[in-house]
Amino acid sequence: MSTVFLGVALGGILLLGFSLVFAVLSWRRSERVGEGKHSWWANWQQGMSTEMSGALVATIVFGLAIGYLEDRNTKDELQREHIRAQLIYDMGSLDNAEALHAVERLRAQGWLTNRTLKDKQFVGANLRGANLASAYLRGAWFVNADLQGADLSGANLMGTIFTGADLTGARLDGATYDEKTVLPDGTAWSPGADLERFTDPGSPAG
Repeated sequence: MSTVFLGVALGGILLLGFSLVFAVLSWRRSERVGEGKHSWWANWQQGMSTEMSGALVATIVFGLAIGYLEDRNTKDELQREHIRAQLIYDMGSLDNAEALHAVERLRAQGWLTNRTLKDKQFVGANLRGANLASAYLRGAWFVNADLQGADLSGANLMGTIFTGADLTGARLDGATYDEKTVLPDGTAWSPGADLERFTDPGSPAG
């Protein structure tokens, strides 16, 4: 509604300016044709009553239109935010199908690769086989999550917490880490860390 009032206020200022200009022009015209002061005043009132009524209606319509557009945009943004929050919640589901569906919808909206999932918690989530390639998961919590066969290639895993997570068969090629990344055994990631012991239990280090 503030936009409506702003539109009406701006319209009022424009009307005031227009009335002053019209008054000056009317006065000069009266002087040229030799009309008296009363005649000029009557002509000005008559002209302004017609012009101002039309301009006032246009101003009100303009203000209402701007207010409607602002209100619609606000509602669309709130609905979009609600959908995003619901998908994040569903991604942490214990139901694999529900979690995978949420992941795909997040990807379709571009929310998987921007900062939407930063620091979000997916504790115990059933993300088995999830396509999280190139996902921005910085600071996210996957404590005790099932990530068997998940594709985390190219993902940003800096500061991500995987304590107790099952990464068996997961793809981690091209993923990025830092010293704040916590591995499934509770240890911090470090350069040269052998991640194959988590993705391939049959490896010598497993």
